[in-house]
Amino acid sequence: MAILRQLWSGPIFFIAPIWLVASFLLLPVLTLVIYAMQGGASDLLPLFSHYLINTLILLLGVGVVSVLLGAGLALLVSFYRFPYVNFFSWALFLPFSIPTYIIAYRMQQFDDSTQFFLPEFRSITGLILLFSFVLYPYIYLIVRTSLQRQSAIIIDAARVMGFSYWRSLVKVALPLCWPALLAGLSLVLLEVLNEYGAVALSSVPTLSVGLIDLWWSLGEVNAAAQLAMLTLCFVIICVLLEKFGRGHRQFYHHYHIKQLNTPTLIGFRGYCAVVLCMIPIMLGFIIPVFLLLSDVLNINKTVWLSYVTPAFNSILLAFIAALLCVILGILAAHILRNRYKSRYLVRVMQFGYAMPGILLAIGLILGMSQIASLFNDLFDSIAFVFSGSILLMLIAYICRFNHIAVATIESNMQKLSPRLDDAAATLGRKKINILKNIHLPLLDKGMQAIFLLVMVDVLKELPASLILRPFNFDTLAINVFEYASDERIEQAAPGALMIICAGLFPVIYLSRMIGRIES
Repeated sequence: MAILRQLWSGPIFFIAPIWLVASFLLLPVLTLVIYAMQGGASDLLPLFSHYLINTLILLLGVGVVSVLLGAGLALLVSFYRFPYVNFFSWALFLPFSIPTYIIAYRMQQFDDSTQFFLPEFRSITGLILLFSFVLYPYIYLIVRTSLQRQSAIIIDAARVMGFSYWRSLVKVALPLCWPALLAGLSLVLLEVLNEYGAVALSSVPTLSVGLIDLWWSLGEVNAAAQLAMLTLCFVIICVLLEKFGRGHRQFYHHYHIKQLNTPTLIGFRGYCAVVLCMIPIMLGFIIPVFLLLSDVLNINKTVWLSYVTPAFNSILLAFIAALLCVILGILAAHILRNRYKSRYLVRVMQFGYAMPGILLAIGLILGMSQIASLFNDLFDSIAFVFSGSILLMLIAYICRFNHIAVATIESNMQKLSPRLDDAAATLGRKKINILKNIHLPLLDKGMQAIFLLVMVDVLKELPASLILRPFNFDTLAINVFEYASDERIEQAAPGALMIICAGLFPVIYLSRMIGRIES
């Protein structure tokens, strides 16, 4: 009880929302553990191994290719000058705007893809390429940001020791980005674990597909819970990969020093650099968007009108979820800044970003059903309401995407000097007034960007939306997936383009952020 009282320390209107979200996050985990312990999956062990092997191959392949693409392109753009390098520095973010399931369903129409020297996309090898060309921007963004913060003196010292320019980058500059590289890799692997649409359309059985098949199609709840625990183990491994992979190493960089004299690639080497940068942009953005635009030209007005309601539903849900996440981020950042004991609950709450949407959705439905069954007389209608409702969709979105708001607002708030708080406190201002009158006005522009980022992530979310939606309630992501599953490619194009256009907002924001770091 003493621990619970400590976790409740702080203003109640700050602590209560944190407790609520943390409880909704722990509920699916505890529920799935209880169901998994009930057994009943001995006959499905061969099926489990099939899901597991495919997932391991996919994780390993996507991890290796994404690291090569992301880190290699970050080194090339950061330390070399070549034709159109300023264009490529932000254009390499463009694949980030396309959800994996959209590029998968459109690129898989290349049944004769062997003429392009590419593997068939309806295979695990093709999926590795598709995932890598869409997810490498996670590594590219974080590694490039870290490279931009490095001192030119480090490279000059390596050159003095007899290293060539390229060898000094590989042996000195890149190892200093090891923490950033692991952070980007863990995000890529978590996205692969969360992906359902692309692997389902490709008929490649992974853990996410197995969860849907066992729980939804076969009705094997206990077996689905056991598979969910296996998925959760992979999630924990990905989180620990970033945390312990760096060991106890810390890297400090000095600023206000001369910039590095980057060499210029001309002639054949310059053309090779341009081709290397164009390949991921072409396969990850330009070709899919061009194909979608060609599909849109062939559809009639009726198809466009069918997207009005799903678009309204998606925008409304994304707006509400983003607004609540920003408010929650402000409350959590205030708790962390003032070091209340309840800050440990904030860290628990942030773990939701690592949980796959399928696991979170199934756990929420089962957990709320169990709670409702304990109060049959008083809450008899609650089980029906929470079995598939807009409220439960919002809860899942907030649990999953609050980390973006909390981490970013906390980072921005850490840049505010504590002397501001001390000065206001000497004038008799309470902490809530300091937050309202000092912190929030200084964080205004940052919160607008966070709002857009969360909103776009909600628009793109497919697995949780597909499971938790009420009857006859569709979003853009659900409509696109259903049309693609039925092989109605042209009808899926308008919704896919809407999601891509929305996804361009974080790309613009990230490119501007990199530009500010460079300047």
